[in-house]
Amino acid sequence: MLARRSLLLSLPILLAACEVQRPLQPETTLDASSASSSKADNSNGLFRIESPMFPFYSRTEPPASVGGYGYRTDEWAAVVFYRDPACVPDAFNLFAFYDVPGAFGCATTVEGFALHVEPFGMTPPKISQLSGGAVPIWFVPWTGAFAQAVQSGELTMAQLETMPGLVKGIATSFREHLTSVENHPRPMININARGYLIGGGSFRYTINWSGLTVADVKNVKIEFN
Repeated sequence: MLARRSLLLSLPILLAACEVQRPLQPETTLDASSASSSKADNSNGLFRIESPMFPFYSRTEPPASVGGYGYRTDEWAAVVFYRDPACVPDAFNLFAFYDVPGAFGCATTVEGFALHVEPFGMTPPKISQLSGGAVPIWFVPWTGAFAQAVQSGELTMAQLETMPGLVKGIATSFREHLTSVENHPRPMININARGYLIGGGSFRYTINWSGLTVADVKNVKIEFN
């Protein structure tokens, strides 16, 4: 069960086989300022790998692995796209999460880095940080078609595009901080995003998910203006 749940807070083990990454010096600075730093510090033994490096399209891990879909309020569900939504195959099940090597052919919408315990990024990172200024986030009413898709364990782009009430947004400010189940004592994922809605209006989306199941999700906010 833990192995399945690790999908929530882990970037892929297979990434090094699909994208060759050069060995990097150990990195210890854990805040956003480390994005431009490459200082070595052998005392911590962490290695920095630049993003993008992951073979998935969106933040849509298999709901069954964590007991449901956590990226939602009682009214709305959110889907963050780390790669261009127009590039996602219509029939691909987003709840399958990984698409190797297919996802690597799609342009990324975020940038950032991950800190690993080994230099090639072949294990889940201890910490990763992503950001972007034009990140697609789609919102759909939680009840109805989306909840049914979660229950069935299948969500394709073709389904998502035709769901009643779908609202598409672009985050002009996006920040994500992740610590993995495997290599960090306090696994979590935090997302803070704001931007505009296609067709008019703006949004704010924040989530604090610390732990292994949807029961650990706290402070989820999806606000439209």
